[in-house]
Amino acid sequence: MPIYEKFVGASRDDFISLKDAQRNYTLTYDKSFNFAYDVVDELGRTKPDKLALLWVSSTGEEKRFTFEDMMLESNRAANYFKYMGIKKGDKVLLVLKRSYYFWFCILALHKIGAIVIQATNMLKAKDYVYRCNAAKIDAVVMTGDGNETEYFDEGEDQYETVKKKFVIGHKNA
Repeated sequence: MPIYEKFVGASRDDFISLKDAQRNYTLTYDKSFNFAYDVVDELGRTKPDKLALLWVSSTGEEKRFTFEDMMLESNRAANYFKYMGIKKGDKVLLVLKRSYYFWFCILALHKIGAIVIQATNMLKAKDYVYRCNAAKIDAVVMTGDGNETEYFDEGEDQYETVKKKFVIGHKNA
């Protein structure tokens, strides 16, 4: 049975128009559905060696991650975030460019039940201050590869709710 059948209720598939589909297609899912646990971890257990992510850098460097890798790395990240005080309902801003770490972090935060807000790496200090205060951000996870941390730190005394900042990698690494 395909994994999606566990989470999508039976529905007809003989629609005669888009309008018919919009009116009559139904999704049925459990309120406790968690993509990281219910899909990625399930595939990590049942198809551990299947390729989940192929990441290629701008210089052509390749990294391959299986579903088991994604499960283990997101578990590791979730345990770290929990140890550092991130909990269900916390709002976490992710600024990770196109790093494969984005996937470990977003899955980890979903496992915890944190609310993830993605942001571009092109923000300046005033943008960080506005977004963090408007969304009442609790924590920020950002790349150290570039000027992002410098721009974020410029607004340090203006953040109303940010309690934690996590930096992954740095430009001198």
